[in-house]
Amino acid sequence: MKKTISILLMAVMLIFTNCVTTEKISPATSGEATNGDYELLANQRTTSETKQIFFCFIPIGGKDDETMKVQCYDKLLKDNAADGVFLPTYIITKTRYPFFGKTKIELQGRPYKLKQK
Repeated sequence: MKKTISILLMAVMLIFTNCVTTEKISPATSGEATNGDYELLANQRTTSETKQIFFCFIPIGGKDDETMKVQCYDKLLKDNAADGVFLPTYIITKTRYPFFGKTKIELQGRPYKLKQK
């Protein structure tokens, strides 16, 4: 009886176990443009999320990180009618449970508009 209870307790603990990983990606340099070439807008942030199911540690469904980064970048440009993002910083948070997980990518940066000549 004690063996059954301990096995059941370990199974319940395994189901409720999770892992959270956070990664921050920042650019190394600011580029070659001069301040007269563009107009900086206010600092903005946007997010993108996806969920996955795991079968034998193989993810099924969901989007990969690069696709989500592009979606965040495009969304930030579209929302602010901007031409680019100055010093974009991506914060990637991955939460994993035994059979499913989710990934959240947050983009922070200052959108800019190029000045017309």
